[in-house]
Amino acid sequence: MKVLALAAVTALLGALSAGCGSVGEQLSLRLSVDRQICETERARSVSGGESYRDEDGNWVERTTIFGWTGISTVRVQWQASGGQQPYSLVIDSIPPYKGRTSSGSSGARMIGCADNSVGIAHEYDLLRIEEPLYRADPQVDSGWKTIRAVVTDANGQTAEATTRVYVILNTGDWRHVFRGGETHRVFGRLMTVPDRVNFRIGEYSSESRGPDTQSFWIEGTEATIFLNADTYEEVGRWLPEEGAQGAAEGVDLGAKLDELADSIGRLPDLRGQ
Repeated sequence: MKVLALAAVTALLGALSAGCGSVGEQLSLRLSVDRQICETERARSVSGGESYRDEDGNWVERTTIFGWTGISTVRVQWQASGGQQPYSLVIDSIPPYKGRTSSGSSGARMIGCADNSVGIAHEYDLLRIEEPLYRADPQVDSGWKTIRAVVTDANGQTAEATTRVYVILNTGDWRHVFRGGETHRVFGRLMTVPDRVNFRIGEYSSESRGPDTQSFWIEGTEATIFLNADTYEEVGRWLPEEGAQGAAEGVDLGAKLDELADSIGRLPDLRGQ
């Protein structure tokens, strides 16, 4: 009888040990990302159309937008330990698919580089879709994105962790405001907007003599830099008269144009950030 009792206790301890991340350890979570920089374009809508007759017999066409896609992703790896398995993970506000839990202590998910506060239309990674489908246009822009994850163990204990990725927006939209301090890819060229000013895309000019030019100007002023459309080397600039600096009053506009020109083709310096 003593041998049987000892065997039962040993089996019970083995089962408990197998169901725990590490017996007696506090639940913890670690996150890592496969790269620090994520380049992406703006989201594009995914839609479908249908035609039907209304009550009066007239043909009606209707377009339905199912979501927004086209945002690049990064691979986020997670490692949970301690507590008691199974674990359930919510990462970047995306809950487990249909309430499923993860039986392991580690894994990876593809996470979109845009703010997903507009909501994700479905669990794109579990459905083997390469890009997230957002419920609305996420209005992605350059800057840091913080990815937060929360893990819950079988006893309801939770732990959380965060990681960051720097997003570079790739766009040539003249309506976009390029914010100060951030790096963008504009018409295929990297450029970092200096602090304390915002830039806008100016005119493209075809010249009969000399190179074609692409201009950029500081928002709130008429300070403009003209770049060779092929090489993006500076070919000229225009500065407003002193006292006509508008929203950038107190800023050395010439120095800001210098900073923009010097940044062309360079990735952002993320050291210490």
